[in-house]
Amino acid sequence: MQKIFALLSQSHARVPVLLIGESGTGKNLITESIHHGLKPANEQFVTLLSRRTNQSILEKFDNLLKTNKTYTFFFERVEFLSIPMQQQLLQILNKLSLERHMFVGSIGDDPIDLISNGQLLKDLYYYFASMTIYIPPLIARKEDIMPFVNDYFSRHRERFASIIDGLSEDVIALFLQYNWTGNLKELELLLDEIASMITNEKIVTY
Repeated sequence: MQKIFALLSQSHARVPVLLIGESGTGKNLITESIHHGLKPANEQFVTLLSRRTNQSILEKFDNLLKTNKTYTFFFERVEFLSIPMQQQLLQILNKLSLERHMFVGSIGDDPIDLISNGQLLKDLYYYFASMTIYIPPLIARKEDIMPFVNDYFSRHRERFASIIDGLSEDVIALFLQYNWTGNLKELELLLDEIASMITNEKIVTY
C-alpha cells in the first residue's frame, strides 16, 4: 500500500484514475486518499455504487453536477452497469471539466477479459485508464495486515475510549496464515465483531 500511495503522490495532474482489484481490497480507501490529497481540495467525496439500478446512479450523478460544489466521484465497479448505461455515463464524462471535478472508476477483474466478455465498454475503460492502479488481494500483501489491525484499534480507542491494545502473538500468527478471501473488508468485519465482544481485555487472545 505504501508503494501505491507513493505512486499517487507522484501524480499532481487531475486525470481520471482506474483502480483494479477484488472486492474488499480497499479501493474506496485509496479513492478517499486521492480526494484528500487534491490541491486545490474538492468539497465533497461521493461514491456511486454500480450495484444499484443503473438509472438511479446517472440521476444522482446528474443532480450533483447541477450544484456549485466541486466533487471527487468514485464510480465503484463500473462493469456492473449495463453497456447502454456505460455509454451514457461516458457521454456525460466527456463533457465535463477535469479541472473542476475528480473522477475515479474501479473494476474487479482484468479489463481485457471484461471488454471481451461484453461487460465493460472499451471507450469507458480508456477514459478512466489515464492512470491505472492494480490493488493486489490481501493474501498477496500480508505485510499490510498488522498495520491495518493496529490502525483499526487506534481508531477504536479514539472513538469509543476502549482499552484494546492489539493482538496476542498466537492470534497474529493465525491472521498471517489465513487466506482472507474477503480481503480487507473481511478483516475489518472480523475486527468489528471482536471489538464488540471484548469487555476489559487489553490484548485479543486466542
